[in-house]
Amino acid sequence: MEKNGVNVVISTEHCYKNPERAFSFLKKEKPDNCWVFPGVEYLTKEGADVIIFSDRPDFYQYKELTPFNLTYEETVNFVKKNGLFSFIAHPHTLGFSSVIKKLGKESYLQFSNQLGAVEIANSSFNNLYLFLNKPFLKIFFRKKIRQIEKVKKVPGEDYPEKIKFLAAGSDAHHIKETGACVIIETEPENLFEKIVSNQEPVLIEKSTEKINYLLLAKSALTSFREFSKKKKIIIKNALK
Repeated sequence: MEKNGVNVVISTEHCYKNPERAFSFLKKEKPDNCWVFPGVEYLTKEGADVIIFSDRPDFYQYKELTPFNLTYEETVNFVKKNGLFSFIAHPHTLGFSSVIKKLGKESYLQFSNQLGAVEIANSSFNNLYLFLNKPFLKIFFRKKIRQIEKVKKVPGEDYPEKIKFLAAGSDAHHIKETGACVIIETEPENLFEKIVSNQEPVLIEKSTEKINYLLLAKSALTSFREFSKKKKIIIKNALK
């Protein structure tokens, strides 16, 4: 955290892994001048990602937040009912976990307006972006390149009508992938309040100029393992 110039982290491990363990580890190992808040990247019944977080230490006691348990609409209502905080994660991401991919653009706009919060920058595909932009590849991957550009910076027309706060994240599988973050200047006692009412964040993105092929391969392998974990949960639930 110190090495990457990050002093505040919302720990949002996937709900089908062990998000509480990840939070506990970060909290234990963090430098003294850093703050860590509990959260999770929840996977709705439709298979779409949404970030949920809190400043309460009992956050991980919610049994409702098991994978594929709540629909997206039920998740939004659950967040509001329990005084939690949430934002729509990577609405244009590659793969099949975005709310736009699963439920369509109209539903995305509906939920983003209900929450008033969305992840406007995500650096998870920075390495892949450089790779696909090579002269002999970009001819064939123009559509994917444009999609990644929307992941890196969500178009303004996709912002909520009434913004409560805007988010940015690395969505990193490995420490060297940490990148996009939001700079918030405030006193520690007002920190969480500032996070959840931050309408004009200062976005900082670690520049990536050279492709790390090893990291690209490792990230692809991790993504495949995550996909396999989700499939196992789906099959297990279907057999109940």
